[in-house]
Amino acid sequence: MAAGKWIGGAIGWMAGGPLGLLVGIAMGSFFDSAMDSVNNEDNSGTFDSSRAYNGYGRRQAGESDRNGFLFSLLVLASYIIKADGRIMHSEMEFVRNFLRSNFGGHAVAQGEDILMKLFNEQKRQGNDRFKTTVSQCCMQIASNIDY
Repeated sequence: MAAGKWIGGAIGWMAGGPLGLLVGIAMGSFFDSAMDSVNNEDNSGTFDSSRAYNGYGRRQAGESDRNGFLFSLLVLASYIIKADGRIMHSEMEFVRNFLRSNFGGHAVAQGEDILMKLFNEQKRQGNDRFKTTVSQCCMQIASNIDY
């Protein structure tokens, strides 16, 4: 587990409890993967100031919005998949295909990991308390999406 996951998890736990922990770990995971793609063998950790801020702020804000939207979708998907009390392979495959086509292949494994944690959280909290989480995610999606 890389440092971004630990830091994100700790901040998430302090801000939102167990569900915040999951969000923090997910965001930390995305941060770690972004850092791994930047610090690779080609540049060996060197800093090129001519390319450093070229669109970085826009890209970072877009990735943050994308990750928040992806997490909210996964919360909704976990609730829908578990609505009948069981997890079917066809439903999970549908989510995998959706993630692959809309967010790329790297999001599939992360999405599955987040879904499993959400299933455990839903079981731990109970259906009624998890409905509150789903309602909060719906409000977040509604406030961030233009029709």
